[in-house]
Amino acid sequence: MEKYFIANWKMNNSFQELENWLEDFYENCNNIGENNDLPVLIMCPPNTLLDQLDSELVEDGFEFLEYVAKQEHKAPDDFSAEDVIKYVYQSRPIKIGAQDCHYQLSGSFTGNISVKMLKDVNCEFVLVGHSERRALGSETNQVVSLKASVALDYKITPIICIGENLQQREQGGYLDFILQQMVESLPNQVLEDQKIIIAYEPIWAIGTGKTATVLQIQEVIEAIRNKLTELQPQLSFAVLYGGSVDSVNSQNIMKIQGIDGLLVGKASLDAIEFLKIVQSSLN
Repeated sequence: MEKYFIANWKMNNSFQELENWLEDFYENCNNIGENNDLPVLIMCPPNTLLDQLDSELVEDGFEFLEYVAKQEHKAPDDFSAEDVIKYVYQSRPIKIGAQDCHYQLSGSFTGNISVKMLKDVNCEFVLVGHSERRALGSETNQVVSLKASVALDYKITPIICIGENLQQREQGGYLDFILQQMVESLPNQVLEDQKIIIAYEPIWAIGTGKTATVLQIQEVIEAIRNKLTELQPQLSFAVLYGGSVDSVNSQNIMKIQGIDGLLVGKASLDAIEFLKIVQSSLN
């Protein structure tokens, strides 16, 4: 089963900080997944950095192609177009994700970005329904569903964020709220060759330093998986946890049955810390 680790940079970092992050990443990523299948690492930077991230990864990919060519005593021109795609794009150590998208492909939507634009920078994943978008952008479950649907139409995997606030948690009934939020946020249709990712982030644990207990997380993750299986038995999905994740608590969180990865916020701004989270989670 693939493990996903998502770096959500939110509204942080510049061009130079991205270059510094990638430099630190490449210097320290060699031991990732040594005794395991390689995890799927996804970076979701601000939109201004998507093209630069893609360019940097393309450059690194061609360097990898040259290395493979040297090992096989070939010239880069000897490789077929399919091989070039394999080594330059499909073998990327980091996949590109966006922090949001619009449900329309174009139009008078100042400040928004469409999935067609995301495809231009080789984006493979997109966050939809993050609690900050739901709160600050007043996004409904129906809007999130439309975004997830259009993402799948363009072969971009939607990462659907769900979670309850502190008041909902303390008043009870939070499971019903979370499951209804998820069901109403699902795309209209998911084909056999498509996949969705559900990211459970209790709002009261985002950026607060508070982390839900193992039992609290386990209860929600189990309910999510059971509900998705009940709705669509053949659905391909992964369930992640997010909420003040760091290298100290990540290992214990990843031991919880049913968790397929982590959505990391503030801690992902530091490449070394992000790699520690990934490594500790795989041990």
